[in-house]
Amino acid sequence: QLGLSSGSSPQAALGDAVQVQTLIGKRIYMDPAPMPAGLAAGGPLGDFDLGASSLEEEAIMAGMAEMMFGAAQESHEVDQALVESLQGVTYKVVFQRPQDAGGQAAGKKVQLELDALALVGDVQMMVEVELFGSAGAEPAFMVFEGRPLPPHLPLFHAGIEDGKTVIVAKDRPPPTEEELMMMNLLGGGGMLEDGPAMRA
Repeated sequence: QLGLSSGSSPQAALGDAVQVQTLIGKRIYMDPAPMPAGLAAGGPLGDFDLGASSLEEEAIMAGMAEMMFGAAQESHEVDQALVESLQGVTYKVVFQRPQDAGGQAAGKKVQLELDALALVGDVQMMVEVELFGSAGAEPAFMVFEGRPLPPHLPLFHAGIEDGKTVIVAKDRPPPTEEELMMMNLLGGGGMLEDGPAMRA
């Protein structure tokens, strides 16, 4: 469910009748929709009896599938609403090269005014030109709040807003627990090697 504050009650959630224009400039929160009482009572399957008839089982599974599909559709609609509300919005973002990184840009800061929907990979090339004179001149990894920024991610999705500072590190930060878990699930770390951040 959508709301103007995190943890909104179902009564305070934004409904389908809300116009996108009224949300421009506002932060929108998405909280899990309340689960049906039957499902919430006893875990993922609620009060489902393993000895129930196949018809009952099919009904329960169909209900769960419909709920999952509805959540996915709602998430897509949220993304669409956010994209529409951020059209034309720009952020002034500071990019800082640490002093201990060495090189010609050591300790240097630049501020760029960027589209909220700009992709990290495109922004990185602009930042490298500003800091080093050309893209790919020195190793560079975009890091925000200790996390490397994937090149395909829009700025607003990364949590970057007006006045925020992004570190242009010389070395890639060590993987987070979430990244390590994803690497294990995928059977390797190739996904971390894509994008302009791996240029040397």
